[in-house]
Amino acid sequence: MSYAIAVTYTDDHSGSLVLPQHSGRVLIFNGESLLRVACHPSYPSNGCPFVKCIDMNGGTAGSRFAVTSDAGEADPDSETIFLQTAQPPGNHIGGQAPFGPLGSCEG
Repeated sequence: MSYAIAVTYTDDHSGSLVLPQHSGRVLIFNGESLLRVACHPSYPSNGCPFVKCIDMNGGTAGSRFAVTSDAGEADPDSETIFLQTAQPPGNHIGGQAPFGPLGSCEG
C-alpha cells in the first residue's frame, strides 16, 4: 500500500501541490483546478474519496470516486458527479468539502 508522506507546493506560482508517497511515487495536482479532497467518514470500509474542483467551463464540480482493486488509487472510470455549479467571472472559488455527523457531504 502506498501513502503520502508529505504535502508541499511548487514554488513556481502555479499553485500545484506535490504529494510524495512512501512507495517513491510522486503525485502532482494542478492547484488551479483541484480545490478539495475529502474522504468519506466510512472510507476504510467503502473507499470513497470525494473531489471538489474547477470544471472545464470554470464552474465548480463535486465528484465521488471508488478506489481501484488495490485500494491505492481512485478509479477515474468510477466518477459520479454530484455537483456542478456555474461561477460568475471573478468569483472566489474555494471552500471545503466537510462531512456532517450523519456522514453526508455538507460543503
